[in-house]
Formats: sequence, C-alpha cells, structure tokens
Amino acid sequence: MSARYSAIDIANFFVDYFRDSDDPMTKLRLQKFLYFAQGESLARFGRPLFDEKIKALKLGPVVTAIDSEYPKGKGPIDIVGKYDPYIFAKEDLELLLDVAVFYGNFSNSALVKLSHEANGPWAAVHRPTGPPAVITQDSIREYFENGQRIPGALDDVIKALPLAGTVCDGHLVLPSSWDDRWNGKNGRSGQRKCVTPMTRTSQR
Repeated sequence: MSARYSAIDIANFFVDYFRDSDDPMTKLRLQKFLYFAQGESLARFGRPLFDEKIKALKLGPVVTAIDSEYPKGKGPIDIVGKYDPYIFAKEDLELLLDVAVFYGNFSNSALVKLSHEANGPWAAVHRPTGPPAVITQDSIREYFENGQRIPGALDDVIKALPLAGTVCDGHLVLPSSWDDRWNGKNGRSGQRKCVTPMTRTSQR
C-alpha cells in the first residue's frame, strides 16, 4: 500500500511541534521519531506513513533519504521546504500527536536504547561493517504490533475535564498537579498552563 505522505512531511510535523519547546528537534531525535511513527502507523492502521526506506545504522534506524536535508551537528533543525500542517488526515494527525507526546518524554539516549532493543527490527539486521541493511516494513509492523502500545495523547486531557474547573482565554486549564507532567523539567508547582490544540511543551 502506497503511503499518504513523504518522510519530509512527517519530519516537518515533528520539527514544527517541538519548535518552541525546551527540546527542539535535532537530527538524531528526528530519526527516532520517524521510526516510532512509522511503526505505530503500521501497527495501528496496517499502512506506512511514508515510503522511504529505514536503514539500520550504528545509531539506530535512519531514513537515509532525508538525512542530507539537515546540517551536520547536534543543534536544532528547521523545517525543510514548504510545510502544510493541514495535509494530514484526522487519524494520522492523532497518531502523530500520540507519538510526539509519548516519546517526547524520553531523552535522546533513552530513544536510542528503545530503538536498539535486542529483539527489535534494528538489531535483527544491523551489521557493524558494510552497507547498512534495510529494515523491512513487515518486521517493523510485527514488532510494534506485539509490543506495548502507546496511549492516546488526549486521553488524560479528556479524563481531566471534570477536574479542571477553569478556563484561560477560552481554553481548558489543567489541574495544578499536572504542572510537572506538562511543563517538563521546568514545571513549577501551583502554576497553571493554558492548553490549546497548538500548545507545545517539553516532555522529558
């Protein structure tokens, strides 16, 4: 089944989502998010988000076709080309948000560890020498289908509706007990934050 989007489309979503967070997207981090998003889509919908091949490199699964689009180094990266956030179908947008919120909780080293699991698709084909092997979509789908599924990003927000009790500029305000969870390492006890569809926060 042909994919609906290109890898750059998906990459641009994550770069844009984390642009104003404490953890803006880097090349290493982006490649992990592309891998996890592809796996979640294959497991959830039985179809890929993008057709570009994912290969098993030293630092994990990499979409090599887009790697050259970004400068070398560990610094934040920017959107490539023109980005239209309205191209995503509702179910795909929900999936991307799920991936962003869930995996946004992990450090770069933790993401590398997750993608290097001994029984995972990367470990099955990675070789230290020679050209990198392709990680097949079938192996990714099977691994994510049999693994722990990530929760929906908005599940807890919906559950919190009866508890919130206040709004800010017409938007839901989460309970103060959620501050550390939604503000990450910079969260402050007792401080509330407006939540809008486009709010981006660090999830470490």
